[in-house]
Amino acid sequence: MSFYIDSTSTLELKDFSRNQQFKKARNNIPGVGINRFPVWTKMTVKNISKDPQNLYAQILVPIMDSVQYFVVKNKTLLSKSEKMGWWSVLKNKKSPNPNNSYTFSIKGYETIEIYAKVIKTHGTVRIPFEVEIEKEHFKEMTIKSEFWGWFLGMGFVVISLNLFLYSLVKEKVYLFYSLYVFCQIFNLDSSEGVHSGLYMNGLLSISGRSVYYFSMTLLIISSILFLKSYLKIKELQPKIFSL
Repeated sequence: MSFYIDSTSTLELKDFSRNQQFKKARNNIPGVGINRFPVWTKMTVKNISKDPQNLYAQILVPIMDSVQYFVVKNKTLLSKSEKMGWWSVLKNKKSPNPNNSYTFSIKGYETIEIYAKVIKTHGTVRIPFEVEIEKEHFKEMTIKSEFWGWFLGMGFVVISLNLFLYSLVKEKVYLFYSLYVFCQIFNLDSSEGVHSGLYMNGLLSISGRSVYYFSMTLLIISSILFLKSYLKIKELQPKIFSL
């Protein structure tokens, strides 16, 4: 993957036929900083299998960005997408397309280049763009969604149970434990959960790192409150059993 920051805000795909200098990325998620210029990314993809594949490209910050994809082979344009993302919807209501993904195919042993023009980069310091094999992407998302569905469901059952116990015995330990469980869910979801991609790549101009640190701070505060109230409990079990 490589990228180019268009400081003139005027370049189009045809302008790169003059071998515009792209900067090669050092890793799979290159940093580009926060800037007001369009960022072009170029990803070279080679199918090492004889079987054709459907590829799934997506922009990871659809709320703040607008993106357009171009699929090129030997300097020939094979396909392109519309401008996508919520920013594009707000700017151009005639062709609203809040979808943040684009699916296209690659033949067996074929090598193609995928250009993505990220038009707005507010709130992100990394290129919010990735390409995966479509069937593997949806398989992974299904497994992840099912696991986190069970995890979040069990977490909210625990929260509801402790709120119910608090309403019976009026002991703050149950209230603080509910808060602790909620903060734990928020912390894990922001770093590893189904919404982590949205958090970690920027949400409403708030960096994912800030969201994670904020959730960690809440978790620490709720842990202290729970532990403090727990240590003050006296004869709690007989009181619960009597009720």
